Amino acid sequence: MTTTSLLCFLLREESLLLTLLSISTLGILALLLVWPLRDDAEHTWIRTFTKRFFLALFPLIILLILAIGRRVMEYGVTENRYFLIILALWLFIVALYFLFSRRKHIKFVPLSLFFAALLSGFGPWNAFEVSSISQHNRLQSIFEKNKMMVNGKATKSKKGIKKVDEREISSIVNYMIDVHGVESIQDLFSQDLIKITTPKKDEYVNKTDRVLALLGIENDIDIAGIDQTEMNYNYSCTRSSGLNVSGFDYYIPI
Repeated sequence: MTTTSLLCFLLREESLLLTLLSISTLGILALLLVWPLRDDAEHTWIRTFTKRFFLALFPLIILLILAIGRRVMEYGVTENRYFLIILALWLFIVALYFLFSRRKHIKFVPLSLFFAALLSGFGPWNAFEVSSISQHNRLQSIFEKNKMMVNGKATKSKKGIKKVDEREISSIVNYMIDVHGVESIQDLFSQDLIKITTPKKDEYVNKTDRVLALLGIENDIDIAGIDQTEMNYNYSCTRSSGLNVSGFDYYIPI
């Protein structure tokens, strides 16, 4: 597999990115267990393993950063992608440290990981704030591209929009409401979204459906985030031979 094809494959598989990052992280954390033995004459392999491990890891980290960056450019930042970026950058810094630092100290690993977690969890650059702003801007840009913004507020498209844009809008609105609340996109609408999406007594309300109805868009994403335009069928059979149903219209096992 070439580098280009591998990059394209990684772009489609965020779960694979997370798996590779997890394996890399576990490899680094494993060094914590054997680091005190590196100066023993019987365990000189630890020094060799450390150097070669980071040499082998370095190209993969660069590839991961490129793949995640491309994914973000296409679909914006979400919490999962944010933490993937943080982990990839952390691995990159740790690899640089152990490859080029003259005085290597294992304390750098937990300390750098602590500061990475601290910076990503607090402040205006935290994962939830950055993800909300990214998806909000992405939603607004799709509205503007399809000329759905009138006086700074989203309305129904007069000429209609492409199916791919409808699905993007549906996905983003579902994400924003589910993760950040309906208030996160209120500024894009002239209608009171809280009032529209607040259920009456004993009433079930799909908030995403209510908001998309204002735009004349049908929801392609259900509450669980599953694309409703795609269906999966499973079949299993315990019989080794066929069943004769001649003379009947239906066969219903009970």
